[in-house]
Amino acid sequence: MLDLQKHFMSQLTNELGIKIPNLGIAKGRLKNKKVLVILDGVDRSVQVEAMAKEASWFGLGSRIIITTQDQKVLNASGINHIHKVNLPSYNEALQMFCMYAFGQKDPKDGFKELACEVISLVDSLPLGLRVMGSYFQGMSEKDWTEALPNLRAHLDRDGEIASILKFCYDALCDEDKRLFLHIACFFNYEKVDMVEGCCLAKCFLDVRNGLRVLAEKSLISTNMDWGTIEMAKLLVELGRKIV
Repeated sequence: MLDLQKHFMSQLTNELGIKIPNLGIAKGRLKNKKVLVILDGVDRSVQVEAMAKEASWFGLGSRIIITTQDQKVLNASGINHIHKVNLPSYNEALQMFCMYAFGQKDPKDGFKELACEVISLVDSLPLGLRVMGSYFQGMSEKDWTEALPNLRAHLDRDGEIASILKFCYDALCDEDKRLFLHIACFFNYEKVDMVEGCCLAKCFLDVRNGLRVLAEKSLISTNMDWGTIEMAKLLVELGRKIV
């Protein structure tokens, strides 16, 4: 918990060498500061306890926003103001998908029917829209038409997100599949420089190019502030399940 609070305080105060001897430091340093804190993808109550246990830790007018897939985390932390986010509407889903697939909000000429079919298969799940949009990016209309039957075969009747992500994993070459699994199991949130220069360089022909491919497919992202590789929780779970 001290490490979590150290990381949290470093981001808020822009002090990299900050020392956190106890959990009371945050309250003492921030009680007079008006801040906006967004804790994204929280999956354990200890994360909330370390970074935003009480509103009194922060100055008057501060706002704390926490996103999670597990409402129990919020309940355990005594958070009562809960807003449930619904899936995007059809038009919103189409725009999200098109931004990844075409770099614009609307389908290119000749692709609308194909794009609509992908959205119906993905069931408007945001992560699925992002990953599938990246998968189809740059493909010709012929490529889309040939890929859709394989996508349908991978998805179960309800279009579960795990099946969508597995489809994109299966489309990788063997080298990139192995790199994906290594990141999911060992190197999530690690420094890019460390991953490129560690033992992976001995196991892969071109780690840097492999990371670029995974990023283009939206299977990983890079935190520009910290220089770390980040993989979504569902993708991590997929990789570890495959292993």
